[in-house]
Amino acid sequence: MTEPEVEQPHVEVWQQPDGAWRWRYVWQDGEERVELPSNEPDSSRDEAVHKASIAYPGVPVEVREPPRDDPEEGHGPSGRRRRGPRIVVPAVVAVAAVVLAIRRPRLWTAGPAAAAVAVTVHRLRAR
Repeated sequence: MTEPEVEQPHVEVWQQPDGAWRWRYVWQDGEERVELPSNEPDSSRDEAVHKASIAYPGVPVEVREPPRDDPEEGHGPSGRRRRGPRIVVPAVVAVAAVVLAIRRPRLWTAGPAAAAVAVTVHRLRAR
């Protein structure tokens, strides 16, 4: 049997796709993972590192740079930008609402179906 993974507390700093820099405190004890993100993005890497070290003195700061060959790497909690789940859930809800509205046509089913489709279309256009 393996021991649960215990990760020493540290602060991660990374650059977002829009060029802004973010940081977060990270600690993991077995199954429990704690992530406390900064409130606002910073304009530079040095500014983010400075604010992180002031917020958590004595805690190591790790800067995650995206590899030069893959711009998707180095962003967010898993090292990759996460876009899928933001559209998957509204799309599934929209499909379910439309199916319900078709199978059981009632006035009350049309509103949620239209709203779910509108949210999904809005998220698709925002990409």
